[in-house]
Amino acid sequence: MTIHDDLQAGYLEGDPEAEEHVRGCAECQERLPELDSIRDVLGDPSSWDEPDAGLEDRVVRAVAAEAAPLAAPISLEERRQRRRNVFTARAPVWSMAAAIVVVGAIVAGIVAANGGAPKIDARFALSATALAPHASAKATVRSTNSGFEITLDVSGLPRAPAGSYYQAWVKGPDGLVPIGTFHTGNGKVVLWSGVSLDRYNTVTVTLETEKGDPGSSGQRVLVGELPAH
Repeated sequence: MTIHDDLQAGYLEGDPEAEEHVRGCAECQERLPELDSIRDVLGDPSSWDEPDAGLEDRVVRAVAAEAAPLAAPISLEERRQRRRNVFTARAPVWSMAAAIVVVGAIVAGIVAANGGAPKIDARFALSATALAPHASAKATVRSTNSGFEITLDVSGLPRAPAGSYYQAWVKGPDGLVPIGTFHTGNGKVVLWSGVSLDRYNTVTVTLETEKGDPGSSGQRVLVGELPAH
């Protein structure tokens, strides 16, 4: 599973951070209608109604009455009433089964749209600098139609102070290209590169202040190199 799959699962569970990601991520938004359909089914109280304790007995009696040989002729209306009794007894079970089928079909569609397990293009590590000596990160790169998804699993990096943030970059022969910003110093961070990582194969993270200057501060806290293909 990718970080997107994890966050989409969190979206279904109502996780605010996951919802913020899904609604802001171009790749996740392609699946938003399906995810919302699942949430509608899961959020419907009738999908989780528990049948009462006497349901089984009512079903057995209704089916037995319908199947038993008739001792005397009965009217058409009585036959119809018996059939309605069978349907009424089974309705809660059918409602739950229908909800499960709907959710299963939608989830299967999402898995099919993913094309199975995502292809991981590269894994590498980012090392700390003197500015954050206890920090480290493991990086995973995956190519998509939208560009290169770079997921960092960061640890030991202090949360960016107020008025500042962390900026990630890829560096190549033509300089630096920004690939995303974040505040947290621990956990998973998803970044995106629109340039080829064959040429821009150095990944750095710098500490920036909210000064409106798009250039790098040069205060690097993490540095890593993509492995050569």
